[in-house]
Amino acid sequence: MKDKIHFGINDNNEIIDFSNAYKYKKDETIIKDTIENLKKISGNGTYIDKQTLSLKASEDGYLRVLNNKIFIDSLKIINSDYNLTYKEDFYSHSLWIKGDVLSGALLNVGGNLQIDGTVENVTIVCHGNIIINGNIFGQGKGKIIAKGDIVAKSCIGGKLISYGSIILNEIARHSNIYSKNFIKVLGKGEVFDGIFYAKDFIEAKSIGSKNIVETNVSVGYNFRLRASLDNFKENLKKAKINFLKNKETLLKNFKEFQLEKEDDYINMIMHNIDNISEKELYYLKALENIKLLEIIRIYSKKIESFPKNRLSNINAFIKCDTIFPGVTINILDKKIDILNKLENIGQIDRSSLEKWQQ
Repeated sequence: MKDKIHFGINDNNEIIDFSNAYKYKKDETIIKDTIENLKKISGNGTYIDKQTLSLKASEDGYLRVLNNKIFIDSLKIINSDYNLTYKEDFYSHSLWIKGDVLSGALLNVGGNLQIDGTVENVTIVCHGNIIINGNIFGQGKGKIIAKGDIVAKSCIGGKLISYGSIILNEIARHSNIYSKNFIKVLGKGEVFDGIFYAKDFIEAKSIGSKNIVETNVSVGYNFRLRASLDNFKENLKKAKINFLKNKETLLKNFKEFQLEKEDDYINMIMHNIDNISEKELYYLKALENIKLLEIIRIYSKKIESFPKNRLSNINAFIKCDTIFPGVTINILDKKIDILNKLENIGQIDRSSLEKWQQ
């Protein structure tokens, strides 16, 4: 599998489109391994040949890897622009659109996606890699989400979310761009006005603008995991606050009870069951706290077992030549607001940003 060229960004950060990607033939071997391992990685479009201990293509198509599973997807080609006249908005296979994707379109692609033209204000969800040979003009509303890599000429006024890597060949302006791995802006290499977030690194020629526009650049955290962890912590905080408010109210009327565990609340209700009509509000608060205690346990456990080793990259960096005023840089827990134009920068990591702070 490794010796064949596959659609998307390869190990050398080269971009491989459908014209140059390797197409598997039906019954061709994809990879050899033990039967146990092959069962774990076999996805749609593949089958296991027990005699040769290999995973094979069950149809002609292109390889896609998602969540450690291997898929072979057939390819549909549209030789025109894609607009609202297309009734189908979900494609279980890979898709190659040889024209533009026009405003208002909705695309949900189960395989890889290639668009040869411009992408306007659209919503795209793709379970593989995306290559856009033209520009993305999101008009402040367009959103593109990929389970794999995203490649485009430029992104202007769009939102990109990639669970892989992102390469733009010219500029990124007025956009919010999130990558699980890295963001590279080549060519002019201009990055400004928006939020740019990657776990491993962000590379460009310049960040910000001489017109001083607000630009936030962050590296070091897996944005998806960070958002999940923050959500768990926020839910835990709210549950604890509501629990303590209810407990404080109840203790004013039921001082003889501890009210720390579920059994304490059940005991309180059972001892006062005869007065339930008079004190219905208090019983409702007691029942709510029983539920909140379960919620607190659930989110505490989620936070305790959270895969923190996958959350951050201590070696994360930003690489560029010039940074303009108006830029905020975040590298892990270190943050700095740029007030003066900086040139000939090179590579910035957490330790160098710490020195800048001093």
